[in-house]
Amino acid sequence: MSERVKRVLPWLWPVLLTLVITAPLLAPGFVVGYDMVFVPDLTLRLDLFGVTTAMPRAVPSDVVVAVLDELTGGQLLGKLVLVAIPLLSGLGMTALWRELRLGGALPGAAAATLYLWNPFVSERLRLGAWALLLGYAALPWLVRSAFRLRRGVGWPGFVFASAGCALTASGGVIGLLVGGLILLWPQRARTIWPLGAAALLNAPWLVAGLTHGGATTDPASVTAFAARNEGYGGVLPTLLTLGGVWNADVVPGNRGELVPLVLAFAMLVLSLAGVGAFVYYYEMPARADFSSRESQLEGLRKDISMGVNTARKLPEFKRQVQELEARLANLKAVLPEEKDAADLLRRMQTVATQSNLTIKSFKPAPTVTKQLHAEWPINLELEGTYHNLALFFDRVSKFTRIVNISALDVKGKDRPDGNISISASCVATTFVLLDKPAAKPGAKAAGATAPKGT
Repeated sequence: MSERVKRVLPWLWPVLLTLVITAPLLAPGFVVGYDMVFVPDLTLRLDLFGVTTAMPRAVPSDVVVAVLDELTGGQLLGKLVLVAIPLLSGLGMTALWRELRLGGALPGAAAATLYLWNPFVSERLRLGAWALLLGYAALPWLVRSAFRLRRGVGWPGFVFASAGCALTASGGVIGLLVGGLILLWPQRARTIWPLGAAALLNAPWLVAGLTHGGATTDPASVTAFAARNEGYGGVLPTLLTLGGVWNADVVPGNRGELVPLVLAFAMLVLSLAGVGAFVYYYEMPARADFSSRESQLEGLRKDISMGVNTARKLPEFKRQVQELEARLANLKAVLPEEKDAADLLRRMQTVATQSNLTIKSFKPAPTVTKQLHAEWPINLELEGTYHNLALFFDRVSKFTRIVNISALDVKGKDRPDGNISISASCVATTFVLLDKPAAKPGAKAAGATAPKGT
């Protein structure tokens, strides 16, 4: 079987079931049953809007019928409604099943079958509650659209499905509760304005009900229209197996027999097990994944905010870097990163010549390494006069780089002449900046291993 056929078959199954169920009802003529009464032409009147003294029993569904039968006629409109109820129910459940990715095609077909045809649908259809059943058919579409709306898409589907639910008061309330629960819990969706649009769609029956708030009804009607036990061990089991309609005449004759009873409770047990499996295997992992992604998103938002703030300060950082680079260039002139004996000798020779001194000896000694710099001593021997020696030291002090004079020893000449009356020896110490800080005494070198004990 090709992939295309596999994709199409789940959608064809509700169509087939709809044809099987509604085929006998599609013959020419009007289908009439309790509240389902379509006439050739329903006139649009004020009482259909619920604004007269008459009780608003079918607001706004009668208004919808009065408008649409002008286009199709009452007979065709009735047939379309009968087909739309099971068809939209089955297709909606199929769409919801695929949206939530709950399983394969066969379980999806089973879910669509159960939703399309069950005691609730059968009994309400015999009662003629077509508007309520259209709202029932719209529920899977509403749930699907609400989940999509949590991702920021699908608002037209949510509004249209809400309009289907709002054909009756009970359907509208159920639609608002289900849609609101999905959009607002456990965390509010990003887009919730369609929920307000759904509330406005329910305004016709709500306004009509409020304007007739003073009307009284027979208290006995509460008992007359209450849920009934259909032989399933009480009202609650009957409701859980989708029965319990108030009118016993529309209940199928075999509803309380053994085989339907066993099948109904088996369906109930499987449904409860399915809900538990859904929560455990889908909802809880999905919520945990959602929380994890929310945490990641919050972290990314913080990183983005920090990045934006840093980007705003980038011109200031660039200016500070330029200032620091300029300061570093000045400091390198005072404390260079390399020792250049030739350059230093050349400078010393220049100032010695300017000071009328003679450099007899220029001997660099081994460097002494400190934490951030190295000391570079140079032994000097000079000849000249006292005055010229002082000029030499003064000019050395004006060097850009630091030069310290120490261990100065001055001796007079036994036979001085006009330009040479003394000889002097000293240590001129300059400094070199280290590229990397020197290791502290006793620190192990990287990758070194401790000696093994004996």
